[in-house]
Amino acid sequence: MGLYREYRRLKKLGFRGFWDYHVLSVLRAALALYDLAFHLRYFRAVFRSYRRGEPLPPLHLRGGIVLFHEPFDPALDLGREVIARRWYRRGVREDEGAVMVDIGANIGLVALDWAFRIPNVVVDAYEPDPRTFAILRRNVEENNLSGRIRLFNEAVAAKPGTLTLYRTVCSATATALPTNAPDKGSADSARVDPERRAQSWADALWHARGEPVMVAAVTLDTVFARALDKGEIGLVKLDIEGSESSVLEAVAPATLAQARQYVVEYHERLCQKARLRCVTALERAGFRCRVRRVSVRLGLGLIYARRQGLE
Repeated sequence: MGLYREYRRLKKLGFRGFWDYHVLSVLRAALALYDLAFHLRYFRAVFRSYRRGEPLPPLHLRGGIVLFHEPFDPALDLGREVIARRWYRRGVREDEGAVMVDIGANIGLVALDWAFRIPNVVVDAYEPDPRTFAILRRNVEENNLSGRIRLFNEAVAAKPGTLTLYRTVCSATATALPTNAPDKGSADSARVDPERRAQSWADALWHARGEPVMVAAVTLDTVFARALDKGEIGLVKLDIEGSESSVLEAVAPATLAQARQYVVEYHERLCQKARLRCVTALERAGFRCRVRRVSVRLGLGLIYARRQGLE
C-alpha cells in the first residue's frame, strides 16, 4: 500500500521540520483509519470529517462501544492499538468475574473494551488529568457501565501525595517526568539532546512540557487494596508515560504478585533502561515476561507478564 511505503520512508529519513511532522501525522491518522475500517460503524462519516480536516465525530465501534473524545485525544490511534491490533489481548487470559486494573486509562477505551467483552468483569480505571478524566467519565456513563467501571482521578506513582503532571499536545502523552524537549515556543525547540537527534520537531512538539497540573497520587499498594475488595486481580495494564519502572520498583514483590498478569508499555525515550527495569521487577515477583518491541526508534514496547504457575 502506498501509504505504508510513504510512512516508512519518512520514518527512515527522520524529521526535517514541522512540515515533515505534519505530513507524518496525517499519514498516521490515515493508516489508523485504514486499520479501523472494519471495526467502525458509520465509517463514511468519520472518513468524511477526516478528509475535510474537521473534528471527528464520536467513534461507534461494531462491538457496541461509543467513544467520545476531544481534538487533543488520539481517538484513532487508540482505536488502532486497542481494537484493531489488540495490544492488550495478545497472550492474555481474560477471566470472567476478575478485577482488571487500567492505570493510565486516558479516555477509557481499554476499560470499555474489557467491560463490553468479558462477562461480570470489574474495572478500576485511573486517570490523573482532570481534563481527560472528564472525557473518561462521560464515556463510561454514556456506555452505561458506571456499575462495572470504577473511576479514580488519581495518578499512580512511586510515592503517595501529589505530583506535577505535564500536559502535552496529546492527552495520551501527558507525563510526570521532566523531558529533554524545551518549553513550547522556544527557538531551540527543534534541537533536543544531541543523543536523541532523531526526535527533532516531532518529539519536541509531542513531548514538550506544557501546562503543569498538580494531581493526587497513590501507590500500587492502595490500588491493589481497593481492587482486592472486589475480587482477584486478573490483569493490570500499566501505561503512564515513562513512570512504569519506578512504580513497579516502589512496591514489594509480594504486592506485585497479587495480580495474575500485567501488560506494561515502556518508554525508553523518557526513562533510560525502562524495559530492563520493568522486566527485572516483575521477574523478581515471580512473573514470566515476554517483550514485544513496537518501535525501536521510539524506544517503545510492551511487556506481557504472567505469574508463574498460572495455566
